[in-house]
Amino acid sequence: EMGDVNKDSSNEYNINQ
Repeated sequence: EMGDVNKDSSNEYNINQ
């Protein structure tokens, strides 16, 4: 489940980090 969200937010998550 989280993988699915991560796939979409992967880009945003990386920038946020």
